[in-house]
Amino acid sequence: MLALYEKLQCQFQADVLNNTQGAASLFKQHGRVQPALGIEIYQNAYRLRLLETLRDTYAYTAMYLGDAWFDSLGLKYIEEQPSLDHNISWFGALFASFLRIQHPVDPDIHELALLDWNLRRAFDGPDSTALLIDDLANIAPDEWNRVVFEFVPTLTRLIFQSNAVAMWQALKELQTPPTVVLFERPVSVLTWRKEFQPHFKTLGAEEGRMLEMALQQIPFGALCEQMASEFANSDTTALVGYCLHDWFQQGLVVGFRLI
Repeated sequence: MLALYEKLQCQFQADVLNNTQGAASLFKQHGRVQPALGIEIYQNAYRLRLLETLRDTYAYTAMYLGDAWFDSLGLKYIEEQPSLDHNISWFGALFASFLRIQHPVDPDIHELALLDWNLRRAFDGPDSTALLIDDLANIAPDEWNRVVFEFVPTLTRLIFQSNAVAMWQALKELQTPPTVVLFERPVSVLTWRKEFQPHFKTLGAEEGRMLEMALQQIPFGALCEQMASEFANSDTTALVGYCLHDWFQQGLVVGFRLI
């Protein structure tokens, strides 16, 4: 009996995932509902639940694309990427990558999705306590060259080719999004959680490069030398000081160590 139950369970699950009817012949009819129709009801409910999850996670992407277009893409994603995690909130983890493949010449679409996803993940991410800028007083002058900064675990650095951030902000405010603009040079966009709210920020080229190196655990001395080399026409001291101050002001730094 147990073996039969397991067979029914496995076949039913396969039918729900694959839109097949292999288990229909294994069930007896009860009442007016045919086994095949019962399986179909579960198949539709499963897909609608996953689509509902995508619409919730990618709310502003859905608003931008419209119901019909988003649902069409969502259902295609569901067929190509079955849910593999027990936590349904992770089902859409690859949706932005899927959109990039589906619309390779429209970066605004998958970049909107990236912003939706990473802000949601920042909200749900692990807690941490940010340092204050006064904590830098604990670093001796001769130690600065060896300092490596550690950042909040919810921090993600994205690279955008379009004005997706401005579009996302307009959609959030229920305004018509601006016309798509593709940048000559990609920009860095940060997402993280500060206190209990997800935040995002677009960085200039210098800020983005400095944070990129800091995230790579490059010591502060080498980082400053590289900034001076790459941005020779800028006041490197002022630039580095501004970036460092902003990291602390935004609550990005949770620690530092010497290497």
